[in-house]
Amino acid sequence: MNKIQIMTDSARDISYVDEEKYSIKVIPFSGAFWDRSYTSRVDFDNEQFFELMA
Repeated sequence: MNKIQIMTDSARDISYVDEEKYSIKVIPFSGAFWDRSYTSRVDFDNEQFFELMA
């Protein structure tokens, strides 16, 4: 029987609790804002992302 792995990018809107509970693999995304590149979950979390956008 094959195992299934659920994967999503870090732009998802699920909680860290559900991520752990369901063993969801989250892939960080990169983005450039002004003159700097950022990687989600490394350089910022979801809340900080919206601060960068403001």
